[in-house]
Amino acid sequence: MSISTRRGNAYCAPKSSWAPGSGKTPDATLTSRPFHAAQALILARSGKVVKTHRGVHRQFSQLAKNEAGLREFSRFLSQAYNLKDIADYELGPSAAVPLDRAEAAIAMAERFVDRVAEILT
Repeated sequence: MSISTRRGNAYCAPKSSWAPGSGKTPDATLTSRPFHAAQALILARSGKVVKTHRGVHRQFSQLAKNEAGLREFSRFLSQAYNLKDIADYELGPSAAVPLDRAEAAIAMAERFVDRVAEILT
C-alpha cells in the first residue's frame, strides 16, 4: 500500500498519531474502497443499489448476519467512517487518532476488501 501525505492516499504519520486539519487524512483504503466493495456485494446479493453511507452500513449489516465470513466486518464500515469524520472535520490535539488505531483500521480495510473480492469471484 502506498503511504503518503497527499490527500486521497493512505497516511501514517511517523509520530504517535496523525492530526486532523493538517491536510493528511486516511484515504480511500480506509473509507472509499471498503464502501464501494460493500456496495458491490450488496448489489450482487440483493440487486439493490445503495448510495449513502447509512444505507450501505444497514444493508451490509443485514448481509453480515447471514454470512459468517462477513461478521467480523459488520461494525467496521461505521468505525472507518467515524475515523474519516475525525480526519475531515475535527480540529485540535484531542481530535488526533493514535497511529496504532489508524494502522489497525487500514489493515482491517485491506482484509475487508480482500474478503469481499473473494466472495464476489
